[in-house]
Amino acid sequence: MAVGNAVLDLLLADGLLAHVTAMGERLRNGLTAIGSDKIKDVRGVGLMVGLEPVGDARAIAKALLERGLTTSPTVTNVIRLVPPLNVSAQEIDEALAMIAAVVKE
Repeated sequence: MAVGNAVLDLLLADGLLAHVTAMGERLRNGLTAIGSDKIKDVRGVGLMVGLEPVGDARAIAKALLERGLTTSPTVTNVIRLVPPLNVSAQEIDEALAMIAAVVKE
């Protein structure tokens, strides 16, 4: 129990939850701003974001992996983006650039 309390203290004291909220908004807003007709929907909470493409999500996930971005396609219609909680704004922007390049191909 002490370990669990220590983890909670760390999460709350260091502003991690505010960071997660801000980076999640940055990711979702950035995906929406790509403005591709290959993106049907963007949804999620915090840093757990779902990108629903038009067409096969696995093909897009494969193209992203070839560029160095690991995603998790669910069945065939959603790409799950779950970056680490300490992801930086620069890393979010790099991921968005990769996604934009793939969906605009």
